[in-house]
Amino acid sequence: MSTIGFVGLGVMGLPMAGQLVSAGYSVLGFDKSSRALEQAVELGIDPYEGSLDELARCSNLVILMLPTGDIVKDVVFGGENPGLHGGLRPGSIIVDMSSVSPFQTKELAERLAANGIRLVDAPVSGNVGRARTGQLTVMAGGDDDAVASVRRPLEAMSDQIFHVGPVGAGHAIKSLNNLLSASGLIAAAEAMLIGKKFGLDSQKMLNVLNASTGRNNSTENKIGQFVLTRNFNGGFALKLMEKDIKIALDLARQCGVPSIQSAITSEIVSAANMTEKEGSDHTTVVKFLESLAGDVQLD
Repeated sequence: MSTIGFVGLGVMGLPMAGQLVSAGYSVLGFDKSSRALEQAVELGIDPYEGSLDELARCSNLVILMLPTGDIVKDVVFGGENPGLHGGLRPGSIIVDMSSVSPFQTKELAERLAANGIRLVDAPVSGNVGRARTGQLTVMAGGDDDAVASVRRPLEAMSDQIFHVGPVGAGHAIKSLNNLLSASGLIAAAEAMLIGKKFGLDSQKMLNVLNASTGRNNSTENKIGQFVLTRNFNGGFALKLMEKDIKIALDLARQCGVPSIQSAITSEIVSAANMTEKEGSDHTTVVKFLESLAGDVQLD
């Protein structure tokens, strides 16, 4: 796997591909954005401007880091232009590190398997900073041999790799993780807005929560850094949070599990996404909650 094709050089994909270069791999980077390709060169990534099927022919392994399952499908099988599928050899493996529906992933894997191509879903958890240092958490789904064969390149991007089950399992747990993360952010923000309305200091509340049983990832790593500073630049888009929550709710529906609190979380995030400007960070959901609370702001 000395040459890796990497499709999707966005906020997370670019530093992830850069870590592969640092680990000694030759990386062919593909992205529709010319700016992304320019930045790729700075990290030692070879920008690839040919077709996707040719990229597949030139690569020993192809990794995807894309926004939606529909885009993944088009990249693999082609839409208006040829997809990876036309250039993949039997025995090839695609590693999809995007965050998409596990049901789409299973369908995609079945189509690929008919031609002797295996799929590993390996979404990640962690922010841009951890992507730049190769400290992401990877949750992989796929058969044992396939996951084992791509472990070395995954280790270049991650310091924790969990093989969680067959194809689709990685994308399932990823959506559930993001659902829980969003719920924790909203719950923490609501609690702090109540305290602020009462007259408590935001930073002092945060200090107490982080030393007590109410702490969560958002109190420890988001509210102080991105909300109290009013920077709102956590590195993950609000619209992608909305997408991941809807994937988790669809998973709950198809599994027949009640998800009452999760449905409320989804409604709040969807309303925030409609209210905040295009491209807003996921932490701006707190700004939406502030607007509901009236004359109160966490700062």
